[in-house]
Amino acid sequence: MKQQKYCSIEICKLAKFTLYPLIVLCLAYPVHAQVSASDASSDRQDLKMQTRQYSDWTYQCLVPSKQAAEVQQPECEIAQSVRAQQNGANIELFNVALIHADDKAGKVKWALVVWMPLGLDIHLPSDFGLIVGKKKPFLTRFRHCNAQGCQVVIPADHSLLTNLKRANNGAGLFRLLNGKVIRVEFSLKGFTKAFNALASGDLLEE
Repeated sequence: MKQQKYCSIEICKLAKFTLYPLIVLCLAYPVHAQVSASDASSDRQDLKMQTRQYSDWTYQCLVPSKQAAEVQQPECEIAQSVRAQQNGANIELFNVALIHADDKAGKVKWALVVWMPLGLDIHLPSDFGLIVGKKKPFLTRFRHCNAQGCQVVIPADHSLLTNLKRANNGAGLFRLLNGKVIRVEFSLKGFTKAFNALASGDLLEE
């Protein structure tokens, strides 16, 4: 699966962020998180991962077997694994994905979900900052943490989706326990084509 994006880790000064408006979303776990969980779960063995690459973004679906298709729908997302070289080791800093949002209020259809693995010594009260292109950065809070890592959920409204399609890159910002703020850049090359495939409901062929 080609969904690894390598980048540099950059120390930066903490900027003045705009707090992103909070919209309560009921979300399923992103596909990549479910795959990790399914390795140890027998009730997920009826699902098969299918992928298609769009430059730096991966369109991926968990597709049920023919026997389970009548009671379970495919679960799809577009995603990118953001990795970096640090002290000679290749580490995953976060996995960013766009998924369908089950927003009961009907305000947004999509959500940008960021999974950050544990072990990065993140200062959670300082929140997570997102920059898209040259737009002003904004903060959003960590939603929760579990055995797989910590999750950030950002409602992807029309404005954010437009910015993601137009920009060449984005960046995530987070503070470590030692006070340093880390800026990690990720590519938006291929995002538009991947999103169009996801939005169209174009299922992957085996």
